[in-house]
Amino acid sequence: MRLGPAELAAFRRDGFVVLRGVLPESSLSPVEAAYTRLVDAKASDWLDRGLIRDARPELPFSARLAVLAAELPPSELSEVSAGLDIYEALLPEVHRLTLDRHLLDAVESLLGPEITLSPIQHIRPHVGAGDRPDLHLWHVDKTVTHPAADDVEMITAWFPLVDVTKETGCMQFALEGHTLKELVTGHHRTPRPYEAAAGRSFQVQDAPMRRGDVVLFGPMLPHRGQHIEPRDFVRWSVDLRFQQTGTPSGRPQWPSFVVRSAANSAAVASHAEWAARWRTALEQNPTFTHRTSGPIAATAGNDKTFVPEEDRVPGKPKL
Repeated sequence: MRLGPAELAAFRRDGFVVLRGVLPESSLSPVEAAYTRLVDAKASDWLDRGLIRDARPELPFSARLAVLAAELPPSELSEVSAGLDIYEALLPEVHRLTLDRHLLDAVESLLGPEITLSPIQHIRPHVGAGDRPDLHLWHVDKTVTHPAADDVEMITAWFPLVDVTKETGCMQFALEGHTLKELVTGHHRTPRPYEAAAGRSFQVQDAPMRRGDVVLFGPMLPHRGQHIEPRDFVRWSVDLRFQQTGTPSGRPQWPSFVVRSAANSAAVASHAEWAARWRTALEQNPTFTHRTSGPIAATAGNDKTFVPEEDRVPGKPKL
């Protein structure tokens, strides 16, 4: 799907645009099937260890992991998402998804035909049981890249693998917040720090989405995910960050990948190359550093507790 005049105008005006029905089931079903197999393996392991009573294979993709997580002792909740992120699982089905022509057609409308996928690429299962505190905090994506990439035009493509509403954790955006000239770092309970920096208030807008929808937004737009009210719901979502080929990613220690090139189609990595480059990079550099944080392990992101900037005190480490 290429963006038309109305979609381009909305993106420039609001800082984001929700595109309906971009990804067909033929693009998403293989990813769900692959992650179902990973959940099968987790459930089998938990069952063998006596942590759960039933593997619940009959439950839908949108519920199963949350129901299983609700049985786990608090000390084991970090296992819910362990091994599931893109650069941990390295699934061929996900590699194919990053090359999906429907998705890249939309991105090309904003970046042109030479497109690279940055190292910032995630698939995350947020569950109602053991929901992550930082999921609900306002932030801008530029804070997780180093200053070398500050002038780079990046586009985040975020999309759910299940339908999401306000009650089940859909995204929330500060309309026109991308007009900020000053970078506000950290995670915040409200949009007020961004409003103070801009000298104006922002209208907040929910973005309920169905499976197949995609939202595109830039690195300076304040946003957050919302609280997942049902304890038996999993907000499976994909978060991919694209930029023009040849520009710095802001995470030089981890690999970027050409995903579309009109000039050199041979530059697009195969699954084997994609997986090998990730494994090598993570062996050599298992941590990354946010510009306001200390080192964070690559595999710790899904159970990391973030502290809102306004709750931090002098001398207290920023997590």
